[in-house]
Amino acid sequence: MSGEDNSATLQVAAGQKVQVLEMQRHPKVAGLFSLQLHKQSPISLERRLPNAEKQSGRDDIALVLHTSGTTKKPKIVPLTHENLTVGALCITSTLRRQREDVCLNLMPLYHIHGLSVNVLASAMSGSSVVCTPGYKGPDQPTQWLASGAASWYSAVPTMHQGIVEAGFSLDEFSATGAGIGLVRNCSAALVPVLADKMEQLFECVVMPTYAMSESMPIASNPLPPHLRVLRSVGQAAGPQMVLRHDNNSEPKKGEEAEICVKGACVTKGYEMRAHMDQDPNIEAFTSDGWLRTGDKGYIDDHNYLCLSGRYKEIINRGGEKISPFEVENVCRQWPPIFDCIAFSCPHAQLGETVGLAAVLRDG
Repeated sequence: MSGEDNSATLQVAAGQKVQVLEMQRHPKVAGLFSLQLHKQSPISLERRLPNAEKQSGRDDIALVLHTSGTTKKPKIVPLTHENLTVGALCITSTLRRQREDVCLNLMPLYHIHGLSVNVLASAMSGSSVVCTPGYKGPDQPTQWLASGAASWYSAVPTMHQGIVEAGFSLDEFSATGAGIGLVRNCSAALVPVLADKMEQLFECVVMPTYAMSESMPIASNPLPPHLRVLRSVGQAAGPQMVLRHDNNSEPKKGEEAEICVKGACVTKGYEMRAHMDQDPNIEAFTSDGWLRTGDKGYIDDHNYLCLSGRYKEIINRGGEKISPFEVENVCRQWPPIFDCIAFSCPHAQLGETVGLAAVLRDG
């Protein structure tokens, strides 16, 4: 722990009878720090708890995350050492990084994307990662990328959007000078029009992928010479993946259904919380052990997965199911629009209709 107000942490530590260590960061070297016992730690270093020397096993919990809570209240996601390690190995196999590659990490390291993709996958491939102080707008990251400090990066669409706009506005920006060979997208769907702009700016390969806190990864486009489809998120890249209707039947090719996953990188289940009136795993998992992602998608003619959106975000316009993703991709191609989001609006006759919130470019 570090920081000024640690009263809540100390209170929990006292109740759990655990030691509290304080982290002292090195003033100049990123990632270098020392650990020392907090002066108010309820347990001293001399007093060891039973089994203090026991090593963690693959089934022990390594990380606890919150879901984003975009459509429901956030859920607690425990991930084991097996979940993280297997997931990072799967990501490593799709990224195919070499020892000389350098990743520029813009993601927060309390986020599964930053941890598993940028840090763990880099470590497992023997390559390097530069951890930045965080994304506080596109200008500084764009300058870092333009300087040739990294050969690839992985981030979310909001960051890609800002970097693309900042990059095209830099007179001195050079794709050759930047040397970015790969831009990976994850955590939210990447609209094809933005992927095209990224490839134009960096003259690089863009890799749309798909994952969630509960399963990192799920699917990924491959690297060349294999086929990439920017509208899609590729094929299963770790866990088993199937599409299922509510009645548990599987859809035909091109037909939308819910994406379900199962495998060693998938969480074994959510934890109960005080506000829950029933076990969240009853709804989240099928009777035969598949995790229901809550995402809707279909398999295209290349046998690649295409995302349509969250089940609760699909717009039902008089019985016609409309994907917000498709609406946003079309609207972003109109030059005056900088960014936009599509959503469902109430309609007296149709029940729902399409709404759009847009950010216009200056002027």
